[in-house]
Amino acid sequence: MFSKIMVIVFLLATFMLHVTPFDDLNQLARDAAKDLKFKDLEFKYDMDEANLVRSYRKLAAFYHPDKNRERVGWAHEKSIALNNAKDAALKLLHEPRSRDVFTTSQPRPTPTESTCNSNIDASICELIKTLQGADIIEFSYKNVTHELSIKGVPELIPDSFFTALVQIDSHLSEFAITGRANMGKLKAIPAQIGLLQHLEALALFNCGIESLPDEIANLKELSYLNLSKNKLTRLPSGIYDLPKLEELMLVQNTELRELSLELMANRMKKLKSLNIKSTPIDLGNSAVKNALKQLKDRGVRIRA
Repeated sequence: MFSKIMVIVFLLATFMLHVTPFDDLNQLARDAAKDLKFKDLEFKYDMDEANLVRSYRKLAAFYHPDKNRERVGWAHEKSIALNNAKDAALKLLHEPRSRDVFTTSQPRPTPTESTCNSNIDASICELIKTLQGADIIEFSYKNVTHELSIKGVPELIPDSFFTALVQIDSHLSEFAITGRANMGKLKAIPAQIGLLQHLEALALFNCGIESLPDEIANLKELSYLNLSKNKLTRLPSGIYDLPKLEELMLVQNTELRELSLELMANRMKKLKSLNIKSTPIDLGNSAVKNALKQLKDRGVRIRA
């Protein structure tokens, strides 16, 4: 009899261990879907932890009480809410079973809703419309953290685009254009991109870009640069002198023949991560080997 009771207790304990946490995660997922901070973190189930942490750190710096001395109480509340959202997001990220609950709990836009809705600055909407031959799926703009992200590739960015963008948001910190397979290709970027002097992160991913302007060297605050899956043949020399660049991604630039790892090793003192996978680098060349060794000895993470 005693042994049967022990078996029942063991089974109940096992049941509670497996069911209760998932029930908690279900509720967490429902709450997360309605939480504005999760939208700020751009939480998605297919994102990796590094991107989540990057989003968190940017917001944490923005809401930090030391940067909001005139409204410390407000900043403290925002910071606590953000920390809770980050912790919950990490739990959800590692629990795929709660995916459906999170997804079905999110409010769905009606088919008639436009990308340019009341939550998007009207001037940004008008500016996006100036992109010529644009095959744009969607875009998002966050005026709090100064981020503009475009999904889809315009055929041409007018010279006036970045001039107007600076007038709308003179402290833009992140700008991204993300293409997809079978989309149009953007061959070049206007020199006026150099006006975005507060830019910290720039992603031009899978856009078919063949060249970059020398004015990209004016982006002195840039710490993250993603130029993966383009048709670049060379990098502007000024990129090697960007003083704060920490992460450089050049994945699948199959035409990139003029890439100087020696200049990277000698001049990019802040570099922490370099990804040149599927880019034609002669890894057997002695100069390349020496440059890679110098970078690795400095602690730079390299994927080649």
